[in-house]
Amino acid sequence: MQPPDGQGRLRTRFPGGIVPPGHLFLHSDFAGSCDSRYFGPIPDTGLLGRAKPVLTIDP
Repeated sequence: MQPPDGQGRLRTRFPGGIVPPGHLFLHSDFAGSCDSRYFGPIPDTGLLGRAKPVLTIDP
């Protein structure tokens, strides 16, 4: 089990396995990201587009 997210919800990792055809496994480098590591693969029909950085600031 992972530490709770920013809203105190418990997170359980997706057990892994093969991503089925027609599905995507979404992953972010951000440590607090809630992505497919937790909710598993999603149908590719749910993809609306790809985000691209426009302006980034490195504090």
